[in-house]
Amino acid sequence: MPVIDARILILCKTYPSPSGKYAETTCVAGMDENSYLVRLFPVPFRLIAEEQQFKKWQWVKAKVEKAKKDHRAESFTIKTDTIAGGLRE
Repeated sequence: MPVIDARILILCKTYPSPSGKYAETTCVAGMDENSYLVRLFPVPFRLIAEEQQFKKWQWVKAKVEKAKKDHRAESFTIKTDTIAGGLRE
């Protein structure tokens, strides 16, 4: 699956949950510039750098890849180290 650059409007985030596989994770819902819904999972929100964290109703840019194990069209994994447009930028 190709990794693509995306600009996503953050709509909501779930509360962080412990995960045996990912340590801690949240699910984030957003909308891309073409008004398509985007589901980002897993997002280790409290473990990513503070300047890359984001709030609801904020546009962020990041590299995303179609989720390999989730066949829903809107499901993607986010490359957390590529997030730009977070709280401090």
